[in-house]
Amino acid sequence: MTGQRAIPESIRTADPTVLALAVAAVQGSIPDFFWEESTAVGGPQAYLRRLEISGVRPIEARSALELAPVPGLHVVHVSDPAIGHLFATATDLAVTGTEHPSPGRTPAGAPAKSDPAQSGAQRDFPRITVELDGATVSRHELIVEWEHPDTLESPQRHVHRGRGSNTGIEALQWGHNPELRRPVLPFRDERESRDRVAAGIELLTRLLDEHSTQIRTEEAVRTRLTTVLTEDGQPQWQLLADLLPAQLGDDIDDRSFDRVRTMHEGQPRTAEGIAAIELPRDTVVDQAATELERVAAEMERDPAASLQLPQALASAWRVVGTPPRYLGQTDLALASQPAAAEAWREWLVPETDPGVLAQKLRTQYPVLVETTRAWQEEAARVEAGRGTVRHEVDTWRESYRRTRGLNAHRPQLQAATELLTELAALPDVDLAYALVALQVRNAAQPSPFGFIVIEDPLQTANLDECQQALTALKPVGQRAQVVLLTCSDRLADLAGAQGATTLGLVPAEGRSVVTRAWIDPVQRCLDRAWLVCDDSELDPMERGQQAAAILTEALDTAALVRFLTEGLQLGRGGKYLEQRWADASTTAERVRLALNLTDVDAWAAVTQDRRYALDLSVSDMIEPSYIRPAILSVSRAVEHIRG
Repeated sequence: MTGQRAIPESIRTADPTVLALAVAAVQGSIPDFFWEESTAVGGPQAYLRRLEISGVRPIEARSALELAPVPGLHVVHVSDPAIGHLFATATDLAVTGTEHPSPGRTPAGAPAKSDPAQSGAQRDFPRITVELDGATVSRHELIVEWEHPDTLESPQRHVHRGRGSNTGIEALQWGHNPELRRPVLPFRDERESRDRVAAGIELLTRLLDEHSTQIRTEEAVRTRLTTVLTEDGQPQWQLLADLLPAQLGDDIDDRSFDRVRTMHEGQPRTAEGIAAIELPRDTVVDQAATELERVAAEMERDPAASLQLPQALASAWRVVGTPPRYLGQTDLALASQPAAAEAWREWLVPETDPGVLAQKLRTQYPVLVETTRAWQEEAARVEAGRGTVRHEVDTWRESYRRTRGLNAHRPQLQAATELLTELAALPDVDLAYALVALQVRNAAQPSPFGFIVIEDPLQTANLDECQQALTALKPVGQRAQVVLLTCSDRLADLAGAQGATTLGLVPAEGRSVVTRAWIDPVQRCLDRAWLVCDDSELDPMERGQQAAAILTEALDTAALVRFLTEGLQLGRGGKYLEQRWADASTTAERVRLALNLTDVDAWAAVTQDRRYALDLSVSDMIEPSYIRPAILSVSRAVEHIRG
């Protein structure tokens, strides 16, 4: 019987889309691309190379987490949960460009403030830099700075592309790929896990309600559009009406729809051309008519005055102008166009008699103005109405695509709601682990992000829970770069013993942290032994006693790590292994248990170091002059135990 947390079967068997919806809901928002019909996946695989933070509490001086940009399980030990949470949320902000919602919580980071004890020190300017790299994407830097650094409001994100890059970072941004998953899931504690699930259920429920409303709205808009297009009387509109789907879910003949839609593209230009037609100014027309009447009167008195006629006629016909090219247009069916065309034909009939032409200018001009203005006004009015209809057609079309996408995803929405509802019924600890399992399953789906950052929701896990986490994450680590932030020494030790890349964020000067390779517990014992050996201020007897105790601890720890690692990998429960270990009261018995020996003395007799180490384990003190040789012998014996 193991103490592992039971992962709900619904997480193991859920459809990938259901997983993605559930995780997105827990994360606080579901991007629009979830409702698009496209299912394109893939793209570059970007991995984390470096995360640098400065000027954001609890970090003041510049601090960095450095990782190998390759797939694998990377366990990062942090001494303070707040630092782990900051690194998780900072990565999320830099990569996605949006702050991660945190139900019922204040933002994780706050401006670093000077310590009165260090009033002379100057804190770094608030800044986050994430460096991405990978085999299929060139190195990029994602930098977040704040418009208001004193309050950390209005974060500004900048992308610096590496030299020689041929891959745009846009493919890696949240919201630019239909299958993109948010790669960071920060948790502070079990209570936040429950808050997130409750908020996720509320979000999905609201979406289902909104979807129902949107379906009803789309159906009403489609019905109204069909009526408007049919009643307009224009053949092209009727063609569009015939192409509208009869019910939600029907496919649209996009090629025919676009072809008919483009038939209307010339209408705005035609309406603009008609509106731009300029009529002769009435004062100019009156002057031309007056001049013709003067010439006609003089010709009656003196035939020689006919010499003025050509110039007067030419001036008059310049006033008349040329016929508008839109008189014969067929793009817009306008009731007033025939009257306008007839008025222009009458206006343009040739006439050489100055008196008759003058009379024509005075009688035909008002008719021309009236009919042309009516034509222009109708063209503007009809185009405005049809422009509105065209806009409504385009708006409906986008709405239909989204609504149909929503309709296709409605079963997944309901399934995701049921999944989160099932998780909400779990105890706090099981819920926190189930959420991590949920994202691990989701992370296994294709995504341009080649990494996933998980903040350990429980920092005091038992042995079975640690092994369960490693067992779940290792397969994902074969395909992706998995970064697990934890405060658990046991989890970090166990991960290192099982071959995971284990690092530590170690406190440094100036309220900063630096990345160091994680030192396994056996090596920590040996390092302490060397410190005691070289401590000249210690009483010689005290040095000998401390050295003996520490070296015995090193032997016990080496045996324990091997015993637990092999036992857990064989599927034995943590409680069973811990009880077996507790029953072994001496170092010799523990070595026998770890190495599965029948005769530990025979094992010890193989080398002098083994024999000396086991003899040392029953001693309370080492002669000060023999401490150094004892450390060397125990170090070699430890290597034998490790195998």
